[in-house]
Amino acid sequence: MFYLATKKDLKKESTKVKSSFQRRDEKSNSQDKLNEKEFKKLQEKINSTETKIARLEGALSVILENAKKEYQSQSHAISTSPKRSLETRAIAKIRRTKKGVIMAEIERLMPTMEIIDIYDKIVLEQGLCSKASFYRYVNDLKSQGPNKTETKLKQKKK
Repeated sequence: MFYLATKKDLKKESTKVKSSFQRRDEKSNSQDKLNEKEFKKLQEKINSTETKIARLEGALSVILENAKKEYQSQSHAISTSPKRSLETRAIAKIRRTKKGVIMAEIERLMPTMEIIDIYDKIVLEQGLCSKASFYRYVNDLKSQGPNKTETKLKQKKK
């Protein structure tokens, strides 16, 4: 058998359906409003980040241009300056013969100065070698045998 709904029952059911649709629409509207707010915030962050990136890219390009110009001017100055290349060759030669030069300087200064004064002059003032290297050179001079250097060292110790 069939059940026939009354007008009252149909009205009640339609009201329920209508209210459920209204609740759904209200929820979606409130979520849309939240999404719009979040979207606007994200859009503002993106815009500010884009401007920061543009500023940084501009600064980077300026720095790179300046560095390139400076490098080109330095390389041009080095390549065109014969004095500079002469200096670099002289420095390279001194580095290769550094030990002999320093030992000769120590021997030259020994008759007139004490070891500590020679140390002050060569290591601290001129910066030709380190403290350890200086005393190694002095020991090398001592170990060269009984020559005038060793006797001078003994005399200065007394």
